[in-house]
Order: sequence, then structure tokens, then C-alpha cells
Amino acid sequence: MFERYTEKARGAIFFARYDASQYGSRPIETEHLLLGVLRENWELCRYLGSGSTVESIRRRIEAGTTPRQKVSTAEDLPLSEECKRALALGAEEAERLNHSLIATDHLLVGLSREGKCFAAKILTEEGVGIQRVREGAMPAPLSEKISGAELPFGEDCKSAFNFSAEEAAQLRQRPGPAHLLLGIPQVDDCGAAKILRDCGVTAAGIRARLIPPPPPSDPEQGRSYV
Repeated sequence: MFERYTEKARGAIFFARYDASQYGSRPIETEHLLLGVLRENWELCRYLGSGSTVESIRRRIEAGTTPRQKVSTAEDLPLSEECKRALALGAEEAERLNHSLIATDHLLVGLSREGKCFAAKILTEEGVGIQRVREGAMPAPLSEKISGAELPFGEDCKSAFNFSAEEAAQLRQRPGPAHLLLGIPQVDDCGAAKILRDCGVTAAGIRARLIPPPPPSDPEQGRSYV
């Protein structure tokens, strides 16, 4: 279910599950998800009202929650229906912004959009505007660094890799950064190729530097001693 989530978004789910167990709530509610999102990515607190912190939000949640006996953290807690809808709305936000991964910014918008849930009520009172969060997440979530392992390659990038592998094979060499420089110019209308051309970098010039020079001739070779 969480394959498309960034590392921080997955962490938010983990913290939401933990907070739900501490509050004795067997479904994970939207307020637990809100705490998880803010705990995992505290930079999102900039959207909250002046002076608000994760702990101040926690106190508001505790004030509106009936104390119950804690649930074992080993228990696999389900998501409430409101929480499921908030996650679905977060995924919808990622799709709307054409983001391949779902980040904590998207989950925050999802919580804001989930009607009359407790988390949405808190966010409304904090003056968190959906449009402001959306703008902060363009063109990619600014508050969340995504590891390189999570980012998919674009088609131009894949083509450049393929061309560089072919160049390395023709030169009987292991693929390296220099071969990538050979592959990039071969991708039509690629922005990186244009930059290389503007800098006077040509495939022929790179290729010439990659081809090892012939060994120096031996002056003794071919000399007759008869």
C-alpha cells in the first residue's frame, strides 16, 4: 500500500501507529496521522499558526481525546475510514501535481481535505490553507528531500544511459562518467545535450580522449644487426 511513499511519508505512518497505541485507539485516526506527519517532517510546522509546534498540536489532541488504556505496539492497528480517505486524497494530490511519489506535504493536504475529521478541524483553526501547502509542494515537495534511490529516471536519462553503455562496449571499457558524456549528445532535443553543445563539447572530442594512445614505437624494433 505504501510503495509510492517517500521515506518520510512511511515514517509518518509509523509514528501515527505508535501514537494511536499510546492513546489506546485501535483504529489509527486522522489526528494520529497529523502528529505523525509533523513529527516526521517538522518543517511543515511553518504552515501552522504563529507559535504552534508539534507539542502544542499534541496538547490540543489530548484535550479532545478520551484517555484509554494503551494498546500494545506489537498489535497491527487498522486505519480508520477517515484516515483511509485522507491517505487517498494525499495520493490524489500527488497525481494532480504530477509527482511520482507521495510525500508528507501531500498527506497534509489530504488531511485538510478530509471534511470534518479532527485533524482537518485543527488545521482549519491553525489557518492552514490547502492552496498554500500545494504551492509549497511545487514543483516537488520543498520540505522533503527525496533520496536518489526513490526517484525514477526520465526517458531521456534512460536513453543517455543506453547510449553510454553502447559507447563503452565499442571502446571495450567499463561504463563511466565520460561515457555518459558521450551518450547525452546522442539524445535528440535533450536539454543537457544543448548545454554540452553550447560549451563546445562534442562526442568526437570526448571519444578521442577515451581512446588510449598507441604504445610508443620501439626504436630497436626492426633494426638489423647482421
